[in-house]
Amino acid sequence: MRPVNEAGVPAAHLARQRLTEAMDNWDEEAADVAVTSFVRGAGANEVIEFFWRYGARDFRSIGHKAIFVANGWRTLQTIGWRHAEPVMRSLAFALLQHEGANPAQRNDFRDQDFRANQNRANQIRQNWQTGTFSATAVPEFLATLRAETPATCGAQVVQKLNANVHPGSLWDALFLYAGEELMRRPNIVGLIVSRRLTPCTRRISCRQTTRRGDSCCCKRRRFCHCSARSRQAAAPWLTTCALTPWNR
Repeated sequence: MRPVNEAGVPAAHLARQRLTEAMDNWDEEAADVAVTSFVRGAGANEVIEFFWRYGARDFRSIGHKAIFVANGWRTLQTIGWRHAEPVMRSLAFALLQHEGANPAQRNDFRDQDFRANQNRANQIRQNWQTGTFSATAVPEFLATLRAETPATCGAQVVQKLNANVHPGSLWDALFLYAGEELMRRPNIVGLIVSRRLTPCTRRISCRQTTRRGDSCCCKRRRFCHCSARSRQAAAPWLTTCALTPWNR
């Protein structure tokens, strides 16, 4: 990476707003100076919370963007937050990786599911983390993952959570489906890893929207980037996970 353009670094009180604008507009230069200010002026938990959503925003890099966020956090927990500035700058660049024209100005299939799951996440009951473990929900959802579209899978996540099914039953189906896909296509190395790190996001994130989104993101990973947007931002992840491009 180039040295930071210090002349362009915004004031600390503007950093989060500028970073949000830059990430939403896929603007690498603006994101670089904004994330620099954000890391310098905010706490570790606030900074990483911001990035959970963008790790789940799209399915470029075959789902590895969520892995980048989780492993960046894990690394900094080991080496210390004093090293956060270059790590978070690098992470911002990685999350902005895309092909062709600006994704904010088109509706690429890699972006569609997260956008749709923002609304689905808002439909999930408030106490969605509790419920009944269901022996029937696992094969039912597994059958859906095998045969249906990402949108149908995401909708079923919402339906089952609202029917008081424990999210653990849905994750059981996701792990089974991931295992099946891995046997069919042994070169899909990210499948199991994605399903390991999505629950990691759900445990660490403090925002219910991010945690619900983590649960919605699966078929393309295949469920209904979890760290999606705030109290209604996690639901897009469980819903978004039921959703990853290798099924298209």
